[in-house]
Amino acid sequence: MQCRLTEAEETIESLNTRVVALEKTKQKLSTELEDMQLEVERNRSLENSMLKRQKNFDKIVQELKSKADDLHHELDGTQKECRNYSTELFRYFELYFRGCCTSSVMSFNTKIGIVNNSFISLM
Repeated sequence: MQCRLTEAEETIESLNTRVVALEKTKQKLSTELEDMQLEVERNRSLENSMLKRQKNFDKIVQELKSKADDLHHELDGTQKECRNYSTELFRYFELYFRGCCTSSVMSFNTKIGIVNNSFISLM
């Protein structure tokens, strides 16, 4: 019986040692769990912050695309207007050139007529 009692005491001691070891392990795992939970919370907070930034960035990108489209349409209209003005200017230049040429020809014909009249009078 003494032997059984000693054996039982040794078993109790070994089980108490295991309980202490398991308590330490439990404490270590609890600490790790708390650290991981804090890490999860930080990551969730970071994710929310990033999502807000992304939404803001998407909004800014959309506004810039809209402005770029507006500027592109304005550029197209301005280029079309410029071509119209260029065509009109070329037409006016052509009319001016024709008027100058006609006036030069008329002036030249008038001068020839005066010279001819003078020459005829001299004869």
